Amino acid sequence: MALPAVGCRVRILKDYATVRYIGPVAQQQGIWVGVEWDDHSRGKHDGSTAGVRYFNCVSGTTSGSFVRIERVCFGVALLEALRARYNNETAEHGEDVAAEELYVHTSRRRRVKVQLIGEEKIQQKQRQIHMLQSARLVGLDVSAVGDPAQLRESIPSVTSLDLTCNLVAGWDFVERLAGQEQGALTQLTVLNLSENKLTVPPASPSRPLVLLPSLRVLVLNDCGVTWQDVISVGSALPSLEELHLCGNPIGHLQPSPPPPSPPPAGQLQGSTEVQPHGGGQEAGAGYVDGSGTSPGGSGEEEGSRSSGGSSSHATAGAMAAGGGEGKSEGDSRSDDDDDEAAAAMLASLFPHLQVLTLEDCQLCGWSAVGVLRRLPALTRLHLAGNTRITHIAYPGTDAAAAATSSAGTNLTAVAAADPAAPHRDAGSAAFPRLSALLLGGCGLVGWGSVDELDKFPELREVRLTGNPVLTSSKGGGRFE
Repeated sequence: MALPAVGCRVRILKDYATVRYIGPVAQQQGIWVGVEWDDHSRGKHDGSTAGVRYFNCVSGTTSGSFVRIERVCFGVALLEALRARYNNETAEHGEDVAAEELYVHTSRRRRVKVQLIGEEKIQQKQRQIHMLQSARLVGLDVSAVGDPAQLRESIPSVTSLDLTCNLVAGWDFVERLAGQEQGALTQLTVLNLSENKLTVPPASPSRPLVLLPSLRVLVLNDCGVTWQDVISVGSALPSLEELHLCGNPIGHLQPSPPPPSPPPAGQLQGSTEVQPHGGGQEAGAGYVDGSGTSPGGSGEEEGSRSSGGSSSHATAGAMAAGGGEGKSEGDSRSDDDDDEAAAAMLASLFPHLQVLTLEDCQLCGWSAVGVLRRLPALTRLHLAGNTRITHIAYPGTDAAAAATSSAGTNLTAVAAADPAAPHRDAGSAAFPRLSALLLGGCGLVGWGSVDELDKFPELREVRLTGNPVLTSSKGGGRFE
């Protein structure tokens, strides 16, 4: 059997990691898997041991370890997990099924015991997986789509699939699952991939995107994706109506310039560098602690850090988009033009997007939100937990009108590139259909921001619970 690829996701006991190396380790027997832990405190080194560098930690930290390949869980195909779950062979998160006890998980993962009425009848129906319309496979180590034809034949009616907390590693999984022509489940409309650490390849002519025309709801909470990742795959989602991105390090919503190529990885002085094998298989916890290793002492980490995190790029991008002191009038006009062009681009990319959830996404402020103002179908915007949103300013009609002439060329170019995209007048009202704005737990400090809410033409629902501005009110409680 071929070894799994470097970059795949694995589970080791109850912890998750990304594979960075598979192969031999000096002075050790057998095949070892070099991993970068999601929980950095589990790490023993930065990918080097005994003077030899085997891999680099993308996060730039000492979050690496070596684990015996026999102790590593590389996951299962989707159909295998589905059969085990709906034949009542395994519970969520791989737990054993207790025949005498049934329970549900609360939002805080507490167990609540329940009594099931008509249990035998329900189980018999669930075993007929070809009749399933919705499937929930949480924490079952799904890492691959498997045989598309077999999956398609087994669950032809599934339109909603929850794969929270599995071992999905990249966007190619989504394409194999729901791609227009070769996908296993082309009828899929709802897909939840929360808590899967996804890698999204940048858009390029050498790798055209696979169209996902049926997907209407995509949930990517806590997946480590950036806004640039979202833009990269946006054109593959022409029917998208809901996009949920809670807990991702997004920072800002402006398109980012291509990042510079990282410098070559450094080496330990007097060390050699080992090229990883193409892959491995199965489950582990024997560690090579790396005697003689200097934790964090290698010179490659600065380059790795630049490619691993998104917050620093997001902040830099937001600062660039937001302007600075000493700018000339021409520079400010150019920034306005760029901002209007970005807003128009998002409107053409997501013409049907109605619900956008950006809670706890480290947004740099309200200026990061303004670029969403041209989304023609946006009705609900969830921004709770972004503490750097300290004020709200409705985009003024004067500013929009001033940008109309300069943005006209950009809008024409967008329309030419996508004739099916709805035409938007750059001078029309901002957030034209927004009816719900959820701002709980943000950093709003002044009542002037509350007054600005009156300017949103269709706003009907607002939540301000947990904002500093409420401390000045007599009640200081829940404002909705």
